[in-house]
Amino acid sequence: MRKATNRRDIEAAVAASTRLPSTVSGYERIRVVGKGSFGSAILYRRKADDSLVVIKEINMHELSTAERQLALNEVSLLSSMDHPHIISYYDSFEEDGILMIEMEYADGGYFFLFILELQKYLHNIFDFHIRPFYRHKMT
Repeated sequence: MRKATNRRDIEAAVAASTRLPSTVSGYERIRVVGKGSFGSAILYRRKADDSLVVIKEINMHELSTAERQLALNEVSLLSSMDHPHIISYYDSFEEDGILMIEMEYADGGYFFLFILELQKYLHNIFDFHIRPFYRHKMT
């Protein structure tokens, strides 16, 4: 191993030494949480710290060259994003031709379901509070 000579080399060496083992054996599979055109999103429990994560599994053998490049571009894009309202990217690795993309688990559910619940809530407010007010004013 090469000796770290500058700050960037030292940070990289520390990150490499503290990184969790990048094999699926370090995780306990729980359930499938989603499926897409390229693969599945699986909920796992990380054995090292007992945290829940989602690993997107993409079988690279089943993809064309262009599709493999898209999958790798996704990893590159996810790894460059850092925002509190975007699911965090943790790691990626390949095992037996399966690209594994480890990401934050958002246990609050799908955003679409949240919007549907919000619509119901707003509809109820309108029906029970606003509509009676207007009926009273119109009569």
